[in-house]
Amino acid sequence: MKVLFIGNSYTEHNSLHKMFSSICEHGGIDAETRLVTADGMTLSEHYYEASTHSAIESDDWDFILLQEQSIVPSETPLELQKSVKRFSDSLYGKTTKLALYSTWARKFLPQIQNDIDQTYSRAAEACSAVLIPVGKAWSISRTQHQALELYADDQSHPSWLGTYLAACVTYMKLTGKFPSPGSNVIDVDSFVQVAIEPTTAQALQDCAAQAVGLDNY
Repeated sequence: MKVLFIGNSYTEHNSLHKMFSSICEHGGIDAETRLVTADGMTLSEHYYEASTHSAIESDDWDFILLQEQSIVPSETPLELQKSVKRFSDSLYGKTTKLALYSTWARKFLPQIQNDIDQTYSRAAEACSAVLIPVGKAWSISRTQHQALELYADDQSHPSWLGTYLAACVTYMKLTGKFPSPGSNVIDVDSFVQVAIEPTTAQALQDCAAQAVGLDNY
C-alpha cells in the first residue's frame, strides 16, 4: 500500500507516517509512505505549492491523505471544502483514492470538535473521499480514558499516545483490519522505538475501532 501524507505539523509530529507503516508491518502489509508537510500550512497553500504536486506525481499512490490546518475546519469551513475539491479534481482519471484526516480540537477547545467533524465529513462526502475520523477517536478516548494524555505540552499537537491513536485510526480505516498483536511496539526510525504499554495500546485501539466502526473491539 502506498500512502502520501499531505498536511502540516499535526501530521509530521512524532512521524505519524512511520508509525502507520510500522503498524502495517506488524499486520503483514507492505506500506510505502511519504510525508509532505510544513508548519501551519493549509491545504490551499499546499495546492499551489509545486513540491506538493511533485510528490503527488512521483508515484502511483493508493491513497493521498489530506490534513487541513487545525483551525480552518471550524473557522472557515468552505476553505477546506474548496481545497479538497481542487485536489479531487486534479486526481480525475487516476486510481488514487483521496482520504481526509479529520483532526482533533485543541485541548482547551473541545466544544469545536463537532464543527471539525462535520466540516471534514461534508468535504469527504462531496468528493467521495475516505474519511479518517481521528478527531472522533480522540473524543471517545477523552471520555472513556481521561487518564490517557493525548496532547503534547502545548495542548495542541499530539503526544506519543495521541499519534499512536491517530495511526491506529488511519490503519483501521484504510485496511478494514484491527492492529495485529505486537503493534504496540513501534519503530519510528532506525534509532527510535516507541513501546506503548499493552493495556494502554488496547484501550486506544478500542477507541479507534469505535470511531471507525469496526465491530471486533
